Amino acid sequence: MMSDMTKLSIPDIPFSIIAETPSYLVVAKPAGMPAVPLKTGGKGETLLDAVADLYPDVRSVQGRNEWEGGVVHRLDTLTSGLTVIARTDEAWWALQAQQTAGLFAKTYAAWSFGRQDDEMFPPGFPSEIVYYVTKDGLFLRSSFRPWGVGARAVRPVCEDATGHGASKATDTIYETTIVSHEKGPGKLNTFHVQIYRGFRHQIRCHLAWYGFPLVGDSLYGGEPNDRLGLFAEKVEFEDPYAHERVVYTLGSMFFT
Repeated sequence: MMSDMTKLSIPDIPFSIIAETPSYLVVAKPAGMPAVPLKTGGKGETLLDAVADLYPDVRSVQGRNEWEGGVVHRLDTLTSGLTVIARTDEAWWALQAQQTAGLFAKTYAAWSFGRQDDEMFPPGFPSEIVYYVTKDGLFLRSSFRPWGVGARAVRPVCEDATGHGASKATDTIYETTIVSHEKGPGKLNTFHVQIYRGFRHQIRCHLAWYGFPLVGDSLYGGEPNDRLGLFAEKVEFEDPYAHERVVYTLGSMFFT
């Protein structure tokens, strides 16, 4: 039977345009809305479609994949919060270059009740957690490989790993920084984490590896909830037109 603590309320964030500039938009994505259409799916009820209804230019941006339009960084369907969408080809490539160079910062709030039972912890994770600590926080570090039926999930791969798993790992090493960790009522843990170069499910996987699968994240061993406990609360980058460092924040005011 689930404990009362699994009833953490994570409110829905409505779709809205947070900021508008000549070269990009900052948008709040609701949980449950895909960021972009499937490659073969055409148009649909996605964030890109909703934004393109208001700003048609975002669909004509020619980035890495034509069906993704000007979306600079995708949020998982279950994740809510801020994302950036370019309005021009030049802005898209400039913002991608910042991500590659580690200059595009994304901060998330995340909630976990911790690992409830070691036997329920998903298999395939390295037996030792790779991290280091500085004055800026605790850094989880790995590459990733696909995992499970249909490669629906990912698993961390350590830099010194060998064998079959290592051969399927990404060439890039990804870091997730735990900037702060607060313990709340009962077993609730609140994290604020930051990434510069993101990979699919990176935060979800890294926090599960650390022993804190997210609330509502059954794919990585989290306790059931009607929403995923992950919220993109801040983005920071250089405006590709004004060439000034900008910060956009939703903050945790939506959460109680």
